[in-house]
Amino acid sequence: MKITASHTNTHQYKNSLSQNNEQAKMPRHEKDNVSFGFSGIAGAPVAIMDTIARGGVCATFCIQDFFGLICPRIATGFFRNKDITHEYNYAEAAEVSIREIATGPPMFIIPMVGLAMFKRFIGKACDVPTDFIKGLGHIYQGNVALQDGSAEALKRLFYPHVISEALKNATNGELEGDALKAKTAEFLDAILKIEDSKPKSIWKKIRNIEMPESSTDKMGALVNKFVELGKQHTEKAASADFHSAKLVVKGEPIKCTFEQLLAHMKNFTEDMANVVHKNGTGHDIVSKFVKNRVVMRNTTNAALMLAVIAFCLKIPSMYQLHKVNPGLKGLIDDNEPANNRPNTIKTTQAPVVSKPLIPQCTQTAAALAQPAPVTAPTVQYISIVQPPNVNVYLAPFKAGDLLSQCQKAKEEVMSS
Repeated sequence: MKITASHTNTHQYKNSLSQNNEQAKMPRHEKDNVSFGFSGIAGAPVAIMDTIARGGVCATFCIQDFFGLICPRIATGFFRNKDITHEYNYAEAAEVSIREIATGPPMFIIPMVGLAMFKRFIGKACDVPTDFIKGLGHIYQGNVALQDGSAEALKRLFYPHVISEALKNATNGELEGDALKAKTAEFLDAILKIEDSKPKSIWKKIRNIEMPESSTDKMGALVNKFVELGKQHTEKAASADFHSAKLVVKGEPIKCTFEQLLAHMKNFTEDMANVVHKNGTGHDIVSKFVKNRVVMRNTTNAALMLAVIAFCLKIPSMYQLHKVNPGLKGLIDDNEPANNRPNTIKTTQAPVVSKPLIPQCTQTAAALAQPAPVTAPTVQYISIVQPPNVNVYLAPFKAGDLLSQCQKAKEEVMSS
């Protein structure tokens, strides 16, 4: 009985390992659809986070920033000092709305718009990392004969060399010969069809609506083929990164996801075809192109970074949309002149007068006491220049009261 039980447990353990290994091999987009037993309200948070993640980095940031930070801050501003004023603070809520909405999404919008302009007026290779510009240029020079043709014709000449290199590295060199050529032709045909298709809208992408004819779904299917191909030729499947595509250029590997590789390859080839069409097919045209695009790529990065920094420097001005901070409503005297309001706070705390302030405090109080006597109901707000390392609390005092307080403080200091 003990042997049978041990055998049964061992068999169950092996099945568990097998299931875990199969799930580790599973393509990323299929993992998102794995059911963990949550349903109804219990599964709502998981479904919501999956929906947000499908929108990409930009959509994920904007959605989480809006509901996690912007909305709570607007609500806080809306109820600011309601316990004092007994009314909602619409001005504070409006100012917070403008400030928060204007400072979040632009962190993504500015680089996106700037990069689109560089790609439009300089070249699409500005969106390709420098190591891939150099790597793809090296592959181009060694395998493709320069000719003044269309971008589509150049793709059919250049793409197979890049795809073949990526597939060979994904299979640890096991895929070769006629099998490699056949698989390369299959991937080439699928890639060209993807480029001819329209992408899925962001709304349908977030809602995970299937559109088999869209470039989005076709790309997902091709990525799955790439992943499956890597599994078939990798022993340690659970620990391998099947989504990464690797090119080896001059003995140095450069890596990115397979989807990113296709995007880099497309931008590089279309930009290269445009340059060849304009400048001819000189022997050194590729070398000049590679050097120029490396410089422009670095220039693009620096320009986008400076644009974002310049915007960040303008953010503090958005905290001063009104002459008087609406967040102080209920804490300041509305009858006071506008230039005194930000520095005049209602408080009953007595002023703290230190020794360096006694002469100045006495002179200020005496100057106020010289005009006609101040009646009891009248309140004057006195601003005192604050020396370094001295805390001064401004509070409403009648001139006579302040003079007596200063004299008393002076006597205490002198006696000590």
